[in-house]
Amino acid sequence: MSKPLHILVIEPNQASFAYLRGYCLNWRLHGLPREISLTQIADLKTFQRYADFREFDAVITNVIFASSLHPSERETPLPNGKLVVEYCLSNNKPVVWLSTFQDSSIAEEQREWGLQRGVELIDNIPVTSRVICWKQSSAISNMWIKALMAVLAKAAE
Repeated sequence: MSKPLHILVIEPNQASFAYLRGYCLNWRLHGLPREISLTQIADLKTFQRYADFREFDAVITNVIFASSLHPSERETPLPNGKLVVEYCLSNNKPVVWLSTFQDSSIAEEQREWGLQRGVELIDNIPVTSRVICWKQSSAISNMWIKALMAVLAKAAE
């Protein structure tokens, strides 16, 4: 049996991470090709503290998250996912990013930035209408599953 795929997940929302972790724990039931191990971090400062990402096979990052979770350094969450994507691309690390942010103009800006670099943004805004439909928890859960499937495909390349 192959070793588990170790994925770094950058997501401040505990509920989203718990959903993804639960899905991965039942990897055989869901027909995933191999066992998956997840590590969660929630801010850019923690990401930057990792000097070496060799222990991770791939990265899933949210587009919008805080630079720091320290109360004295709190700010409005920023599109820090760009920095993560740039780092991963420069180090040949499979990366997928997604947007759970409710502002479609921000998601669209990030989508264009990512496409210029060959990284598709996974979000919940239909390509044709760009209608915001974020209140459905099942839709957000589906985004995480899409992100997982996309990173599994990239890691297999």
